[in-house]
Amino acid sequence: MAGRHHDLKNDLDRITLIAFSTYTSTQTGTAVDCSARDGIAIVKLKAADITGGTSPTLDVEIQDSADNSTFATASDIDGTDCDFTQVDASNTAAVKDQEIFIDLGTQNRYIRALATIANAQSGAVTFGVEMICVPKDQPGSKS
Repeated sequence: MAGRHHDLKNDLDRITLIAFSTYTSTQTGTAVDCSARDGIAIVKLKAADITGGTSPTLDVEIQDSADNSTFATASDIDGTDCDFTQVDASNTAAVKDQEIFIDLGTQNRYIRALATIANAQSGAVTFGVEMICVPKDQPGSKS
């Protein structure tokens, strides 16, 4: 593709599935319509240290839906469930900064994140989930 230059910072879509914030209860992210996106998406979980509570845990999964109403666990590019490794107070930095790769061509149209927080009474979990993907109509692409 001679003559075509990629600007990854500006050519990729960065979509917040769950905003980075402090939460005390389960969070259901807003569904994203992926019909205008293509290829492999990276979904990132970024979590901070867990504070307080009685052994609080964070379980995050990526779900998909054909109609934006009935959601089920999506599959990663290896065909396994799109679940991140559980985050708890004893996790290392590697578990607090995870990535899942999903093929948007094999998923249903809508994608969302579901974050289940358990045992956070008088405690909190700080985290966020972001998807990075390629729009179908990239700037500079050939028709």
